[in-house]
Amino acid sequence: NADDAYFDYLASQARCPVLSFGRSSRAQVRATELVSDQRRGMTFRLVFSGRTRHPLVTLQAYGAHNLSNALAAAAVGHLLGVTGTMIAKGLARFRPAAMRSQVSLWGGVRVINDCYNANPASMKAAIEMLVELGSGKRTVAVLGDMLELGPEAVALHREVGAYLARRGVSVLIACGVLGHEFAEGARAAGMASDHVVETADGAAAATTAKAIIRDGDVVLVKASRGMRLERVIDALTKG
Repeated sequence: NADDAYFDYLASQARCPVLSFGRSSRAQVRATELVSDQRRGMTFRLVFSGRTRHPLVTLQAYGAHNLSNALAAAAVGHLLGVTGTMIAKGLARFRPAAMRSQVSLWGGVRVINDCYNANPASMKAAIEMLVELGSGKRTVAVLGDMLELGPEAVALHREVGAYLARRGVSVLIACGVLGHEFAEGARAAGMASDHVVETADGAAAATTAKAIIRDGDVVLVKASRGMRLERVIDALTKG
C-alpha cells in the first residue's frame, strides 16, 4: 500500500518484485477522481502505472480502508492479466459481508452496521467512515468492548474514545466494562459529558440508542463479536 507510512521500508526489504497500489501518485495501481456519495458509495477511476486510464468504478462501500481493499484486489487482478474493464465490473458487484461496514437507511436514520468484530485500527477506520457519511449531520457512535487486547486494553479503549472526540462525533453510547474507557477517553479529549452515555451491555445500549437517536442521524454500531451489538441494529431497524 503506497499510502502507508511504512511502504518505503517494507518495499526495500522485499526480495521479489513489488506492485504498489493506493491514492499516492507513485502507486502503480491508483484511484483518481474519487467521489463519495451517501447513497451510491464511492466512484473512482482506475489508473495503471500512471498511464492507462479505465472506466469509472462504482464501489458499494465507504471509507478509505475499503478503497484500499478495492485497490489491493485491483492490483492482484492487474498482475494476473485481468483487463481494467473487467476489474471495474468485478468491483462494482462487491457488497459488504453481513455486519461488516454495511450501510442502510431506516426511517430517516442512516445506520453503519459494523458490529461483527473490532480492534483499535478498525475502530478508527469505522469512525472515519461515520464522519464521512455524517458530514453536516448529527453522528452517533454506539461502541462496545474490544476484546482480547491484553494488558493494553484500557489504554487502547481510551485512545479510541479520544480519537472519536477529536474527530467531532456528536454522541457516544459506550457499552460494556471496557466501554467505560471509551467514555473516559472521549471526555478527557473534550467531549461534553452530556453527550456521553454509558451502558452495561448490548441490551441496555439498544434501549438507549432507540431513545436517543432521531431522524437525520448517522449511527455507527461496532464492537467485538462477543458483545452482540446486533441487538442495537435490531432495535433501530425492527422497532
